[in-house]
Amino acid sequence: MQNGSNENLELFNAINNPNLACILVDNPVAVISNTDGIYDNWFKDDSSSYKTFCSDADNDGIPNEDDLCPTTEFGAAVDLFGCAIPNLPNDNFAISITGETCLNSNNVKITIVAQELYTYDVLLEREDFYEEYNFTNDIDIFNLLAGTYQMCVTIEEWPNYESCYTIVITQPDPLEIFTCRVINTNDFSLNMSGSNSYNIKFNGDAFTTHSSAITLQLEEGVNRVEVSTDLECQGVYKDLIILTDDFLVYPNPFRDEIKINNGKEGGEVIVNIYSTIGQLVLNKTYINQGIEIRVDTSSLPTGMYLISIQTEAIVSTYKIVKK
Repeated sequence: MQNGSNENLELFNAINNPNLACILVDNPVAVISNTDGIYDNWFKDDSSSYKTFCSDADNDGIPNEDDLCPTTEFGAAVDLFGCAIPNLPNDNFAISITGETCLNSNNVKITIVAQELYTYDVLLEREDFYEEYNFTNDIDIFNLLAGTYQMCVTIEEWPNYESCYTIVITQPDPLEIFTCRVINTNDFSLNMSGSNSYNIKFNGDAFTTHSSAITLQLEEGVNRVEVSTDLECQGVYKDLIILTDDFLVYPNPFRDEIKINNGKEGGEVIVNIYSTIGQLVLNKTYINQGIEIRVDTSSLPTGMYLISIQTEAIVSTYKIVKK
């Protein structure tokens, strides 16, 4: 009778066969329960049984020689060894994960809610972590690190049951800003990553953008830009951009270093420092790349000096003081 299409057989009659003890069918549970009436016209003697295997004492579809639980209740779901397993709904476990709010904050939470009430045991592990928990209806697991975990749930009432999951816990990316100046223009580009929105402060104006790349128009003089996100822990990016034909020399007074900036690119910059009696005490040549030039002045004694900054277009002289 096992032909893969028992439901299409409209009539089956095996009555008056006293020596017939086993009738092999596709699905004994379906035939015996006959919940939809398909097998209304199937008849047999009480001494015979519908089975998947004739050597199957509890009629669970597992042959006696492979059945570790030979007295399983009829109709119960069983594993490969013939032992009953809980007939849980596919969505019995609702698992939610709250990722890290900030890098290395270790405040991840896993929440498990079960529809069916049993005594559940949870094993959560990864390379450097191993913990066991138990619950009946729901549980919150707190203070986890970001990473990939293996989580297995077992049921104390059903020792052969196990359901395992791979849990991936994320953390926010760091705030990263890449800037670009376009030569001979006032364009200043920001390329940003680490968030879906960015809070920008530029020369006193504040706005929010969801774009990861924007271009600002620099003004003559000192330009200040700040970039942050809604996560305070990601920090604040700050930049100072100077756009001027003249040079800005700072700090003044200085100690072991002077910074020179005019925010424009191209050409050589010759730096000469003179004592108050006109003696040349330092001479350096730099390539102006539109960023600040750092001049090492650690060898100079304290006192007053004149610094001369020369390019192809201009020569500027400033009085400076070393503390």
